[in-house]
Amino acid sequence: MEATVALIAEHFNGALSPTFFELITFANKLKIVTQAKPTIVMLGEEIEEVANKATHFNGFDVIAIEVPGLASYNPETYKAVLKSFLEELKPSFVCLVQTSTGADLAPALSVKLGAACISSVQEISSESGRITFLRSVLGGKAQAVFSAMTDITVVSIQPGCFERADTGACSGNVNVSRRAYRSLRIQDLGVRPGPGCDLLLSEAKVIISAGRGIRQKQNLALLFELAAMFSRSAVGCTRPLSDSGWLNSGSQVGLSGAIVSPDLYVACGISGAQQHIAGMQGSGFVVAINTDHYAPIFNHSDVCVVCDVIEFAPELIKAIAKYRQVT
Repeated sequence: MEATVALIAEHFNGALSPTFFELITFANKLKIVTQAKPTIVMLGEEIEEVANKATHFNGFDVIAIEVPGLASYNPETYKAVLKSFLEELKPSFVCLVQTSTGADLAPALSVKLGAACISSVQEISSESGRITFLRSVLGGKAQAVFSAMTDITVVSIQPGCFERADTGACSGNVNVSRRAYRSLRIQDLGVRPGPGCDLLLSEAKVIISAGRGIRQKQNLALLFELAAMFSRSAVGCTRPLSDSGWLNSGSQVGLSGAIVSPDLYVACGISGAQQHIAGMQGSGFVVAINTDHYAPIFNHSDVCVVCDVIEFAPELIKAIAKYRQVT
């Protein structure tokens, strides 16, 4: 039987997740080293339209599994239906994105399928005929290489590591199947946005992001002043600041917040936990300001400033203002 790669695609309200296109890029790389045929797998209610969108840009076939009542992600339903389907498909690889959904689904599927699970993959290669996957460990201070020893491997990729590639306008086939499953343990009561959530971060070309290194809430005023120096800018933050109520949840950058890719990302007092790095590493140009010479954020930055951000930000504001006066 021909080796197959199953790509579990995320979607919501008839739209594909932005990370879907990163999954396609990863699948194309995996195809090169394995010669395995990628197939997109989608679950939901009345999803034929979004399934047609999924196949339009890459030419991969789509299997759309319609489940009555599955309006959004239900862990129990997804795991039960996918287990049954994947046991029939027998793929060599099951691939997801390490979003909140993927982080929940990937290890559960690996247990149900008796498969290896390699999470937060950042690169793929082939060494001596063996496929290897690279990911960060120890909070981003080191990288490890993994290779599976099972017939099936569940792989979740780290958001922001596989840029969207232009594959041209070509379409594969869409096959719609219907499976009934009634969740007994989890009831979907609907989805509502959190307070303060908007499109500001996703629309911003410049993001000034705050971490615990700013020390006090009132110091956020400095970062808002810095952000005001740029058009189409926004102020973001790490999870600890959002949890503390310094900024609302819509300002959080990271796996449990927003995945952003601005032209310029300025990390102010951010150490660089992997969850935060995952949310911003698709940025065009990254400036990091931190007092710790060994902060993991510096491994993902174009310019590294070893300084107290409270001292550096006012000087940066003055320098930008002076430059604008001259030019």
